[in-house]
Amino acid sequence: DISEALLEIRRLQVVGDAATQEEGGRLVKAWADNLMCIFPDVASAQRAARRIVAAIPSGAGIGYGRILDLGSDLQGADVIAACKLGEDVAGPGEVLLTPAAQAATSPAEEVFL
Repeated sequence: DISEALLEIRRLQVVGDAATQEEGGRLVKAWADNLMCIFPDVASAQRAARRIVAAIPSGAGIGYGRILDLGSDLQGADVIAACKLGEDVAGPGEVLLTPAAQAATSPAEEVFL
């Protein structure tokens, strides 16, 4: 039913925004069943992502590195990689990290989900 699907998408957006804000992040944009968020470090992104995928049957991809923050969008190689992980690879309940996110040890650069 389309109304149930729309309600589930809205629930993802509400849960995702709350989890992101609680971890010091910002929801950059939401489209269909996708969220793009930015965080101060990988650990914060992981905590938020775990809460989101526990509440909503979805998967998540986390990237790390230099990005172009356009306010309502993010651009960068690891942004694309994180999106691909979340959309194409991660199964429900999975949070997958790009190699750059896995190797990240410093919160000096922004992290995105």
